[in-house]
Amino acid sequence: FKKGITVQDTTGTEKDSAYHSCWKNEKVAPIRSRSAGGRLTFSAILASTLGSALGQTLFEAIADGTGKYSTLLGAVIATGADDAINGTEVTIFGPNNAAFEAANVSALNNTQLFDILAGHVVNGTYNSSAVMEAGCVELETLAGTMLSVSYDNATSSVHVNNATVVEANITGEGGIFHGIDTVILPGTFTPCPVFIFDLAAEAGDYDTLLTGIIETEGAMAAIESNKPVTVFGPTDAAFTSLGNVFTDLAANETELLNVLAGHVVSGAYNSSAVMAEGCVELETLAGNMIKVEYDDSNNVTMRQGMDGDGGMFTVNGINVIEPDMVGSDGVFHGIDYVILPGSFTPCPTAAPTEDSGDSTDSAASVVGTSIAMIVAAVAVAFVL
Repeated sequence: FKKGITVQDTTGTEKDSAYHSCWKNEKVAPIRSRSAGGRLTFSAILASTLGSALGQTLFEAIADGTGKYSTLLGAVIATGADDAINGTEVTIFGPNNAAFEAANVSALNNTQLFDILAGHVVNGTYNSSAVMEAGCVELETLAGTMLSVSYDNATSSVHVNNATVVEANITGEGGIFHGIDTVILPGTFTPCPVFIFDLAAEAGDYDTLLTGIIETEGAMAAIESNKPVTVFGPTDAAFTSLGNVFTDLAANETELLNVLAGHVVSGAYNSSAVMAEGCVELETLAGNMIKVEYDDSNNVTMRQGMDGDGGMFTVNGINVIEPDMVGSDGVFHGIDYVILPGSFTPCPTAAPTEDSGDSTDSAASVVGTSIAMIVAAVAVAFVL
């Protein structure tokens, strides 16, 4: 997608750079706008990608004599891609012969096949190292569909939607080519995961917490092994307000780890789950208990992020000021003070009624409600 280039639609009307343009040597290329309900012309899709097919260096590199991409190259020729010439740098994720055979695309006409091919090409060059460094990137193809290109540390492999890269970084004039084992079809895109600490970093008020978690030995490992997690994260101002107490904590890594772990619980708990129960008791990774409570009384001062009825959330009496930063690995809630050991008080229990039988047994039944049952009632499951 070339920004700032004047293009024309199929009626000859000039469009601005919000349209996708294909160009060579600054010449205007006709396109058809997707927003207008039309299909991008064959030249617009492949002029920036395929060049003159086998005559271009990149495609000479793909046709390396093994024939493993012969179906792809045959499709390029069959759809007229060999007539499209353009020097724009692109990345092509090309299915091998086995991938095309499994997809059974033989019944498709050239127009349909063209759309499939366009969904494997993106503007710009992306080698495997760039993906490994980023972890996951989302790219728009020349067909207007999305690709999620991600690196899997566990298997040291790169994935593109539901396909796996089996041969990476074939380069040549015009771009870069990655061989994949599956034909990418519409509807296979899954967005890149969003992690709660990335959300907290973007919020900008939690640098002290994040630095502490990263630099304190054992903190991140404990969180990773308990995901999904819920983090009640103090703001920078909350840590600063501790004064010398925080200075002493920072100097003792064992105590700092214990305090940090006291802000994290295993399982994902959003504000709606707490609202449904009113009050829940949760065990932190440090082994101590915290009370998460919702107060819907109208005389409570409204705070940032609270619900519109005047209610608010607290954790051991500390205000939740920025709730529900939801990621693929859990939930992050911003709080305005640091949770310190000894600040826990249990959730209130309901008083027995006169006709409820033995009052001692009734009270014991309420108090005896297990944390596990409460957790089961309010936990929101997240799949990593």
